[in-house]
Amino acid sequence: MEKIFGDLDMQLIAREGTKKVAELAGTKVVGLYFSAHWCPPCRGFTPKLAEAYKAITAEPFTFS
Repeated sequence: MEKIFGDLDMQLIAREGTKKVAELAGTKVVGLYFSAHWCPPCRGFTPKLAEAYKAITAEPFTFS
């Protein structure tokens, strides 16, 4: 994580609130999404991504 973010004390916004990068150490999957409120494609895609995320996290699943 330090190679990606550089600063392990950096705060990231998560669904549960903010988390330090150091808290994500050992996590197998971390998804990052960047968008802009002024970007028409982002404004169209973000709700679809949120809907897909809700569907995926509704039931437990595992990675093979």
